[in-house]
Amino acid sequence: MLNLKLPEQRRKLYIEIALRRCRPGSGSSREFLKKRTWNHPVTNIKTIIQKTVFVVVGGVATRLYMPERMTDKLDILVLAEEDANLYRELEQAGSIRTGEISIGGST
Repeated sequence: MLNLKLPEQRRKLYIEIALRRCRPGSGSSREFLKKRTWNHPVTNIKTIIQKTVFVVVGGVATRLYMPERMTDKLDILVLAEEDANLYRELEQAGSIRTGEISIGGST
């Protein structure tokens, strides 16, 4: 087994493995992506977080690439140095911070 200590080394290896395994034409067709619908609505987070840069991750993000999953949570990722701005925007929108999560971050 390779001893990859740095996250950059692991990331590079995982991308190389994925590129070796992918086949042309795999994934969702353009027809599917054009006709899919979102049956399970989520909050338009852009109306709440207007200044802090973020990306949507997790189950909601996968809706762009495969059939919808039933999920009630909207996961986002922000830069660590932006967390104070994010918490301020969420509090202004009426959110309540309930605590830290075991994998890092908060809920």
